[in-house]
Amino acid sequence: MRAVDADRLIAWQLYWRGENFWSGDEDLGLAARDEDRVREDRQRRVHKYINDRTRAPIGRRYFLVTEAGRITSVRSLLPTQRARDTFEVLDTTSNKFSIAAFTL
Repeated sequence: MRAVDADRLIAWQLYWRGENFWSGDEDLGLAARDEDRVREDRQRRVHKYINDRTRAPIGRRYFLVTEAGRITSVRSLLPTQRARDTFEVLDTTSNKFSIAAFTL
């Protein structure tokens, strides 16, 4: 087992029906019609992770990748004022995805 003390990358709301198609419906073991439930479960897990100070300590920098159209809406969902104040969009060169960073 290895423990790596490195920057964290969070994938925010990266879910498409195509994941079920290409994985043969093995993505989380749920059917495509359960897409909303899967998305909510993933969001809940991200919120749980980012609010757990043993896993996501204050003072650490986090990177976030999401669909290009969602990148600015993430700021208001961050759990601390410092995270919202330090939120910055780093790369928008792709028409599909964008990357941002923030410090808890």
